[in-house]
Amino acid sequence: MPELSKHAIYYMPEDGKDIKGVIQIIHDMAEYQGRYRELAHFLNDHGYAVLTFDLKGHGNNIERSVELG
Repeated sequence: MPELSKHAIYYMPEDGKDIKGVIQIIHDMAEYQGRYRELAHFLNDHGYAVLTFDLKGHGNNIERSVELG
């Protein structure tokens, strides 16, 4: 299960599995971090920890429509 902070999600491999590396995913202009959930789980299954986050004006960082990126 991913760990959540206000603007980021940390996906970790299953307990006891060695971590080969850490991958940070930065989304494109018209996207948000949630679009990379399946990729993050795929990478976890192959031993990688993954960090995703929403850039300013995207996804969970939007509190009002005038803040759209």
